[in-house]
Amino acid sequence: MHDDRSFCIFDYNVSIRSNVNSRNQEVGQSYGVDALSTALTMVIGKNLALMVSPLVPATYLATGLANVELKDHMKFSIPWYWAISVIMIVIGVILQIIPL
Repeated sequence: MHDDRSFCIFDYNVSIRSNVNSRNQEVGQSYGVDALSTALTMVIGKNLALMVSPLVPATYLATGLANVELKDHMKFSIPWYWAISVIMIVIGVILQIIPL
């Protein structure tokens, strides 16, 4: 037997994903950018935004546990995350995922 609640939750998740994707497509297309480029930008930029941002509680937890100041963490981490993002872009171009 199927549980009706699981189908409702699944439908809700699918509808959220489709709305988010359509919003991203609308924003990108209004500036002449296709949906794939918008999605790739979001995925690649997430490295820098999530791991170093002072708006993410995990950053404060990690710096507190490591006994490191946030400014020192940012000075050390941003060049590494920037390099990783560039490497991701280069690999994407080589694998022809990112069109030029």
